Amino acid sequence: MAWRADRLEPVTPDEHLARCLTHSNHYHRGAEPGVTERAFLPGPDGTTSVFRVDGLTDTQVWQLADEHVTGAPGGRRVVGTGTLLAEAVADVGLQVEADNDPPRHAAIVGWPDDKSDRKSRAQGLAAAAHLSLRPAL
Repeated sequence: MAWRADRLEPVTPDEHLARCLTHSNHYHRGAEPGVTERAFLPGPDGTTSVFRVDGLTDTQVWQLADEHVTGAPGGRRVVGTGTLLAEAVADVGLQVEADNDPPRHAAIVGWPDDKSDRKSRAQGLAAAAHLSLRPAL
């Protein structure tokens, strides 16, 4: 099932999720560019924010990021995205809960209390993620 504007569909394992990267420590360049675990660690609310991006062009993903991350109160410029399949979330023992607030939004939930366990799971997500840096304007 794909995301639909008229109702909230459950996230399926084969669905692509994008984590918006807003800090330079969320990714690394070099011989093997990639997303770092810091990008996926949960926030103070115990969740990791992602967007459901199936069916969107790259331009539409950047527009979504600009509107709902950069343009949010206290928002930060999105410098890249880390995109992965929802299956990768389940593979590290976490879940994705769709909330559609803002549109296409979901949250990675079920993070353990243990700091090293959280880091290990975030490393698994980062390893599964594909890095896309914002194109030069």
